[in-house]
Amino acid sequence: MHTTTTPTAAAAETPGRLATQCLAQPGPGNPYGAAAVPVFQTATFRAPSIEAAESQAYDYSRSGNPTRTALEASLAHVLGGRGIRALAVNSGMAATDAVVRLVRAGDHVLVGHDVYGGTHRLLGMLREFAGCTVHTVDTTDIKAVVETLAACAEGRCCSSSPSSCRATDEADPLARARTLGAELAAADTTNPGDATTQHPRHRLRLVLLESPTNPLMHVADLRAIAVATHALAPRALVVVDNTMASPIFQRPLLLDRADSGFSPADWATSEEGGDDDSDLDAVDEDFDASATADGNGNGDEYTPDFPGAAADIELHSATKYLGGHHDLTAGVIAARRPDLVAALARIVNAVGSGLAPWDCFLAARGLKTLHLRVAQQARSAAKLARWLARQPAGIKAVHVPSSSAPFALASTSWFPNARPQARGGSGGMAAVFSFETGSVAASEALCRTVTRFGISVSFGCVDSLVSMPWRMSHASIPVDQRGGVPADLVRVSVGIEDVRDLVADLRRGVKAAAEVIEAERAEAVVETAANKPALVKVDSKTDVVIGAEKVPLVAAAAAVDVSATAAAPAAEAAGKPVAVATQSKRSRRRSSGRSRKASSAA
Repeated sequence: MHTTTTPTAAAAETPGRLATQCLAQPGPGNPYGAAAVPVFQTATFRAPSIEAAESQAYDYSRSGNPTRTALEASLAHVLGGRGIRALAVNSGMAATDAVVRLVRAGDHVLVGHDVYGGTHRLLGMLREFAGCTVHTVDTTDIKAVVETLAACAEGRCCSSSPSSCRATDEADPLARARTLGAELAAADTTNPGDATTQHPRHRLRLVLLESPTNPLMHVADLRAIAVATHALAPRALVVVDNTMASPIFQRPLLLDRADSGFSPADWATSEEGGDDDSDLDAVDEDFDASATADGNGNGDEYTPDFPGAAADIELHSATKYLGGHHDLTAGVIAARRPDLVAALARIVNAVGSGLAPWDCFLAARGLKTLHLRVAQQARSAAKLARWLARQPAGIKAVHVPSSSAPFALASTSWFPNARPQARGGSGGMAAVFSFETGSVAASEALCRTVTRFGISVSFGCVDSLVSMPWRMSHASIPVDQRGGVPADLVRVSVGIEDVRDLVADLRRGVKAAAEVIEAERAEAVVETAANKPALVKVDSKTDVVIGAEKVPLVAAAAAVDVSATAAAPAAEAAGKPVAVATQSKRSRRRSSGRSRKASSAA
């Protein structure tokens, strides 16, 4: 009987370069040569006999379905092949939940301080119901990460602050992690399977990472964190949610390779923009070299260049880029270790979170255009972000993930000749960015004004979207645990529309935001001078000076009570300073409110 959702075979051979990998649709159960993956929309499968029922490949779709098997094989190719196995589940959170079920009572978990809100909620339940300890750390600070890992390994994380870790003053935290890890391993004589007597270094079970993070777009040094974790915590699994970058730009399971899981041709496309035709004459030789090198297919044994530098598990919300059209909810779990895949498949089968056949069909369809969509979206996102950063008013800061983010460690020292952990080039490494206006009201005005950007909590589809995480995805998280997400932050997910139309739409939004910011500034100026004599004069046809501050006339009119500035109109019109009693509309509203309350009390 088929009792797990483990695919029948791993992606043993990577079929070509990135765009070709996305089109690969292998899988069983296609006797008529259908061009698209057939949908086996059935709950059960009939057995030819009682004797054959026990060994047949499929019996119940919760445990396995040919459409799901085909999708999982395709996903393994897109994620990089080389022995990777993938599991398709019914949401991104179902994928995270399956991984969290590998944790037992009393275990420790390390997580980034600005992870997805749903992950934060799930870990809160893990603390509450399983008695697990969750450590939150800035994963962009490798020293802070090593400090926390070392404190856990030495059993000091619950009795003293991680800041007291001996790695604090180390110039090279990875060297310290490896040295300390070797010392602790030599001193460890306990049984890792006995939770009551095990050495503290066995307590850490999961290191949950996002890179880039959502929504602040912070980039973590995944290689360095993986090396430190595997050195200090032998039971720990490094788990990377790769939804934001997608496998087109980043392959966490293959970061122990110098090429980061991408062929030379893919790196050339990333760096040169794909417009150079000079290498086409040698395409056959290049393909042969990239397809057979170092376990990149044809059954060669996988040999890492940097042992311990890759993630153990990769997660995706396939609702985003992998599906790409927001017409399905799905998740992906991927790993290379057979025992780990088997354990996760057992969980998926037991809880019934395997993806349904029709959703598998939709996901497989989305994969075919993944490379085209994400490449276009990333190029447009980079252009939009650069345009926003140049705006003279309405935009305070723009947060863009960078494939060449400066890491704490020089790659030449620990990872010689290694490619960056993510592709990017001129298009960036993601199609999402965020920005601040400096004002919650201004951000709200911008979101209300734009018409081509839908307001949605999700990202990664063909339509452009905006959201305010503080009010939406992070609203259920306690304020002091929101990882430094500003209240005015706007996250932008860029679709496949013409970028010129998106710029025109954002221009209207930025203008609306700038007007709100100017009105708030005028309000603040008037508020400061409220009920006090202040020099007011018409400086020009567009500006008015209140005290020492010049504010736009329109903004001042919106902020100042007209009756308060009605004195001496002739002098004002002549441009002469006049001392008048100013009062902001906000102050007058408060005064009126107090008067009404006093009347009611009387």
